[in-house]
Amino acid sequence: MTQHTPPEPVQPSVAEANRAVLGRFAFDDVQDFDDAKRGFLGTAAEPLIKSGDRVIWDFEAYGFLAGECPDS
Repeated sequence: MTQHTPPEPVQPSVAEANRAVLGRFAFDDVQDFDDAKRGFLGTAAEPLIKSGDRVIWDFEAYGFLAGECPDS
């Protein structure tokens, strides 16, 4: 996977619009999350999938998804 440059700070208007949309979701309804967990088949034992010395897939690169979502 290629490296990326850090993101620029979010514009205040974008952050405000995203917060407004976020407020429209009912996060107390966890049925979709429960359905996704029930259908989860598993993950790879090794976080890196390689072909020779080349990294084909890096599961750890998606670790940011477990954190808080950014304002953008």
